[in-house]
Amino acid sequence: MDLPITVRNMHLELPAQDEFDPLWVMKDPTASYFTLGLSLYLPYLEPYIIRALRMGAADVHDDAIIDTLDKFCRQEAQHYKQHQRFNELIRARDYPGLDAIENRAKQDFERFLAEKPLKFNVGFVEGFESYTTQIAAASLNSGVFDRKGVDQKFADLFRWHLTEELEHRTVAFDVWEHLYGDYPYRVKMCWIAQWHVFRFMWETASLMSRVDTLRHGPRYRIPPVKKFGFLALAFAQFLITYMPNYSPHKLRISPAVEKLAERYTAQAESVQV
Repeated sequence: MDLPITVRNMHLELPAQDEFDPLWVMKDPTASYFTLGLSLYLPYLEPYIIRALRMGAADVHDDAIIDTLDKFCRQEAQHYKQHQRFNELIRARDYPGLDAIENRAKQDFERFLAEKPLKFNVGFVEGFESYTTQIAAASLNSGVFDRKGVDQKFADLFRWHLTEELEHRTVAFDVWEHLYGDYPYRVKMCWIAQWHVFRFMWETASLMSRVDTLRHGPRYRIPPVKKFGFLALAFAQFLITYMPNYSPHKLRISPAVEKLAERYTAQAESVQV
């Protein structure tokens, strides 16, 4: 099943600051802090994604790819704007040291665009997108965001975002194959991009958990065994994207994801197809 890439202008409802608990996923500190870390990462990554692919578009000579690339970029612009709003709830909790981690990511993306060749930047985008395709499929198919004990306002942010990740899952791959088609270099860039985001999530999750544990008690502590279990799961998802026969075109989209796409299209303030 292929989903059309639909650009939805959303305005999702924020939790109240005094009601927001960082343990938003079933009081599970591992799932909660790592997903909050991902949210913090995206407003630095996604403007970079847009700029890198817009630069690559100048060398694309396939009208269908150009059309999907434009929709992809417009979806990504919506994503980081919504995550910025939600991230203010996280920063308002005042985590000393969080700014330094965020600034390092910001500087990395500025340096990549200024100093790295286009092939590196397009490869980084494709490496990240291949990983988020795995995250999106696993999360939405599991129904984790629909379970009791999940903050539904944060869940809505991730459900909507991940639905659109599956809608545009083939775009960066198609741009990469059209421009380069270099399998060994692609694997290298998957490794670089995927560990870049995972390191950010690991550092921010560890920091926030440590601060909240000191302030509010042990229920905010990420157990080491679960932390390394999350690492093992991430590495398994990485490996899928390194295979020579990997293609996001092969991913089967469940009917439940199609229903989510319809739901968010109806919920959007405006829609562009």
